[in-house]
This record gives sequence, structure tokens and C-alpha cells, in this order.
Amino acid sequence: GASATEAEAIAKHLNQVKTLTSDFHLFYDGLTNANLTIYKLPYTPINREITVQAIASVENQLKLNSNITYTRNEAKFNKYGEMMFLKSSFSIKNQTNGNTFNKTIYVVSGNGKTYMILLETALEADFDKYIQRIDL
Repeated sequence: GASATEAEAIAKHLNQVKTLTSDFHLFYDGLTNANLTIYKLPYTPINREITVQAIASVENQLKLNSNITYTRNEAKFNKYGEMMFLKSSFSIKNQTNGNTFNKTIYVVSGNGKTYMILLETALEADFDKYIQRIDL
């Protein structure tokens, strides 16, 4: 089971999600402490300019947390047919307990739909090939 600190972090995350959107799915794997959250957002076509703005916004949010240090691993925009996606991935170290985890954010848009996919895991993983296969 989750420790009190992990439970507080999960509760805080869920409260933040409630303010973002009412249409989301949260998946958690207790074995690996990985979580995947999928948010449905208002349709927004993605381009390079939006990608730069979104990544800057994520980094600004990370900078607000004085308990962490982070390194941006990757930031990119891709288009596959009518589907567009941006990806931003970070290695994040919790200064309080020394734990390191990876956070990858995808925003996928096409066919009048937009989703944000947030993956947090202890292992660095590349899900691009799965993102490319999403049928919106």
C-alpha cells in the first residue's frame, strides 16, 4: 500500500485534476509506483509555437517547487497524418527524500479531439510508438 506521504501526493494530484477537467482516467501500478493519467481537453490544434509555450509552462510549474531539481530530457513536436503530438520529458529528483522519477507529458491532437497523457515512473520509458498508434 501507499505510505502516508504517497497518499497525500496522490490526493493532491487528484484535487489538481478536478480543477483541470472532469473527464480524466487515472491508472496506478503499485508494483512499480508508476501512474498514467489521461485528460480530455478542449480541442486545440498543436504546432511548434504551442509546443514551445506548453513546455515553458511545464518548466515554470516545476520551478515553483523548491523541493525538486529537474532535467529536461526531451521536448519535441511531431505530426503523423492528421494527428499531432508534443512530448516533453523530465527527470525529477525530490530533494527531501532523494527519490528520482521520470515525468513524460504528451499532448495529442487530431480529428477535433485533444488529450493530455501524463506518465510518471521510476524508469525512463519511450512511449512514442504507442502514441503514434492512437486513433483519435
